[in-house]
This record gives sequence, structure tokens and C-alpha cells, in this order.
Amino acid sequence: MPPFVEVDHAIKNYVKSIKSIFGSLDDGVISPSAYDTAWVALIEGVNEQSGGPQFPSSLEWIVNHQLLDGSWGESMIFSTSDRLVNTLACVIALTTWKVHPDKCEKGLNFVEDNIYKLGDQNEEHKTHGLELVFPALIELAGKLDLKVPNDSPVIKEMYKRRERKLLKIPKEKVHNTPTIMIYSLEGLKDLEWDKLLKLQSENGSIVYSPSATAFAFMQTKDQKCLAYLTNLVDKFKGGVSWRKNYYVVFECLRSPHAQDFLLAIPIDGLGQQMSLGEYRTILKYRLMISLFPIDELPGFKYRHDLVRDVLFDIFRRDDIYAKKKAPINFLTDSLEGR
Repeated sequence: MPPFVEVDHAIKNYVKSIKSIFGSLDDGVISPSAYDTAWVALIEGVNEQSGGPQFPSSLEWIVNHQLLDGSWGESMIFSTSDRLVNTLACVIALTTWKVHPDKCEKGLNFVEDNIYKLGDQNEEHKTHGLELVFPALIELAGKLDLKVPNDSPVIKEMYKRRERKLLKIPKEKVHNTPTIMIYSLEGLKDLEWDKLLKLQSENGSIVYSPSATAFAFMQTKDQKCLAYLTNLVDKFKGGVSWRKNYYVVFECLRSPHAQDFLLAIPIDGLGQQMSLGEYRTILKYRLMISLFPIDELPGFKYRHDLVRDVLFDIFRRDDIYAKKKAPINFLTDSLEGR
């Protein structure tokens, strides 16, 4: 057997072995989210005669995870907005199913005692989409005759921020593009679900968010949403969680400087210029839009060239010269009709 054939065979075996290793790794998880678990617990039983929740184990998880101060949320770190959102959501879930009024009372007392602190919290540390999801929770609580202070200056300002945010992003953009607002789907109104479900992930979730997926199922009864949630509840025994890798990307996207590149004035002399390919690639990444939709997959070589050329151009402008082993043919490969 010629030497180059043996080398090629060895490389293929190494590749196969490495793929097997990575394929055996899980995505990782984070601790269950009381907020997401509460939304899942709100889902009514699919069997109309059941008269109870579809996921009683999620309701039980809520019962067992109230903190000593009456709140729900991360026990190791106190974040006012996080505790308030989690707590009100859990109180709503328990009240909906008419269980544990004592825990509900303690939770409402926590909300009343701490809601004013929202005005003191740094914007960077507030729960993402707070101005969307918290007013929605207050409105849900009102329908259940739960008294939540909603006339304080901080809450009035939150409602104003919600209106400003909704005016900034056209509704058609929400329906057609997986923007970051999809993560706060349960805080939006007048949605066109036939369009939104086209943004559904292959596993049935809405951007891998249990709360958004639960809300989508309540509105549409979509069976893919239900299958995704059922798998989560079974896997984590009631308390649902995000996959860690998607949560990390999400947190990076909402960081204060994540979108600063959009505000930069392109000045070539200062190295502040970005090619069309770079801009499109980075913008898609920031908006969590797939770089390679199904109808744009001509082959591995095209995908390799796209990533290679973007990185090469970025390195070049920083005087880091990486050697290319193939000519640049970004979006211009005649063999692939590009």
C-alpha cells in the first residue's frame, strides 16, 4: 500500500475518532430556572378531563424550591429583577392551580417589599426583557386577583420602556427574523403564530427557551412544542433548564457592548472598515441567525471558505498574516455556482 494511502487512511480514522468523542459530549445544562419552570407548570393537561396541569412534576418543583425569604430564584446571588420575575411567575403558577396559598402569600409579600428596588438596580444587571415579561406577569396576576403594586414610579417607567421597545422593532421583523425579542415571546401581544412557528427549531423549541416554547404551546397546541417540553421535564424531573451553550451565547448577545460594531463609522484609514461578507456573517451571528440555511448549503468547501476568508481579513487588518492554503473564492466559487 503506497505511503500516502496509509496516511490518508490514518487521518480518516483520527477524524472518525474525534467526531465520536465530540458526539458523545452533552450540551451541558444550567440550574433549573424557576421562571421557565413556572411557565411550563401553567400548561393545562392535554386530556381535557384531567382538570390539572400537564406537568405536575414542574408544579412540585416550584413547591419544593421556595427560598426562606419567600422568593424563588438563584439562591447564591441576589438580583432584584431576577428574584421578582421568578417569584411572581411561581406565585401565578401555584395560584392558577389553587395550591399552597401560604407559599403564594409569602411570595407576594416578597414582591411587595422589594419591587421598589428595581429602580436602584444597574441596567446591565437586570433580567433580559424585563420591560416585556414583568408587565405581562403583572397583568396575569391581575386576572387571578393577585394584588401586585403596579402604580409605583418604577413600574410606570417600565411600561413606558415596553412601549418604546415595541415601537423600535416592527412586528413583521419579530415574525420573520429570530431576533433577541423572541426570548421574551411571552411578553408580546397580538402575535401571528403561523409565521412565528416557522422560526421553530428542529427539536420543537422556540429558540431553545422553555418559557417561550411553553407560551407558544398554550397559544397554538403545537405538538412539536409539547414534545420538546415533555423531554425537558422528563430529563430534569420537573425543573426545566436551558442548554448551557445556548444560554452562554444569549448572555453574550445581551452584554452592553455586544452590538457596538453596528455603531462604528467605517473609516478605512483607522482600520474601521468591514467587508460585506464580514458584516453579514457577524450580524447573523449576533442575531443568532444560522450562517448556513438549508437552501444555502452547496457543500463543505463553500462553508469552509466563508469562515476562512472572514477570519483572514480580520487578522490581516490587525497585521496578523495567516497563510492560506487555497485561493480566496469567497462567494465566487464557479464550481459551486457562487
